[in-house]
Amino acid sequence: NAAKTSTGAVSFMELFSVTTGLIGQCLAEDTPVLTSRGWIPIQHVRVGDLVWTHHGWRQVTYCFPSQTRNTFLLRTRRGYTLQLSEDHKLATVRDGHIVLVPLKDLSAGSTILLLRGQGAPDASPQPLRPLEYARHPYNNSNRLATISQPTSLTPDLAYWLGFYVGNGSHTLRRTRDGSVKGVETSLAVRAGRHETVERLCQLTRSLFGLTPRVRKKAGEDCVRLRISSKWLYEWLQANGLAKPHASKARIPAPVRASPDEIVAAFLAGLFDADGSPKGRKGGYCFATASPQLAEDIRLELLRLGIVTTTHVEDRSDRGWRAMHTV
Repeated sequence: NAAKTSTGAVSFMELFSVTTGLIGQCLAEDTPVLTSRGWIPIQHVRVGDLVWTHHGWRQVTYCFPSQTRNTFLLRTRRGYTLQLSEDHKLATVRDGHIVLVPLKDLSAGSTILLLRGQGAPDASPQPLRPLEYARHPYNNSNRLATISQPTSLTPDLAYWLGFYVGNGSHTLRRTRDGSVKGVETSLAVRAGRHETVERLCQLTRSLFGLTPRVRKKAGEDCVRLRISSKWLYEWLQANGLAKPHASKARIPAPVRASPDEIVAAFLAGLFDADGSPKGRKGGYCFATASPQLAEDIRLELLRLGIVTTTHVEDRSDRGWRAMHTV
């Protein structure tokens, strides 16, 4: 619909609407819907798409725009959010039975039901575009001859990308006119994790034909894998895989559109990079300054059937961005 004020996203599976044809029930246009091809904003869902419901996969038979309506932000204790109209129905339990209740009849402390996903069976492997590298006329290095370019997202590449998004960075060297002269990509690994260092080195060689330099500075509690390659940085950018500033990091769109095994491998790399044990029940958490990355993690885990809890720590009193822990 025309509501464009959504401040968050929650699984469409929280909703147990009997039918999308109930006039007046309204969701913000950017609300993600779990389809058989992955998460899609509701405004882009089309007739023929398969969407995940409490009755299993169901085919969309009709789509229509709703009128502009006032919407409300619903936030659950676990951190899931949803922008919806007051008459949109959600499922709750009353007297031992699941019933549909309009938002306006719920209140703070009410319980609503969350339906876990079972993957996206029709998501397809995402092709990657090659990037030609023009050798500088004064560059006599033969290192470029060894570079290899992945042609599609694989579990190995997804794991490497997950680690890179979780604990990677770029250092750009510029000329006097501001153009990029060289780029060093760095992957930081906690000290003592020798197997992870070896795995990342092996993956970097097999995926890109590049050999990282392994360095540990005195006083740091991490080992850094440094990859000097402007080509790698430009290739990541060309394929929508480059990591922006940490506060704006996301799971790359090609990963989100990939089959479940690719998404799972990316999440494994991400949590290996900067995840940590949490809680007495043996839980695991990932903390980020990017609210969108936290949302992406929450949704992709839910797609795989894993429910999460998100906490937001306000650190404005210290001049820092809020920390989102999933």
